[in-house]
Amino acid sequence: MVFNALIRTHHITSRKKISTLKKAADALNCSVLLRTGGTPGVMYVEGHSVNDVIAWVSTVQRLRYKDYQLLAKPG
Repeated sequence: MVFNALIRTHHITSRKKISTLKKAADALNCSVLLRTGGTPGVMYVEGHSVNDVIAWVSTVQRLRYKDYQLLAKPG
């Protein structure tokens, strides 16, 4: 079974934050798609464990993106 989440933010431009998101995805064995550079920024995460997806979403929340919206909760 596959679990996913969808997040929208104002924009995704910081290379340091993008690197953090990629490292977290690798550590949690999740696949991530990021729409960077423009407005809005979109993040889609998919994993085989709901706990891994929730942990990745928590990583995004800790980075304090402007206009963070969790459009599709992990599930």
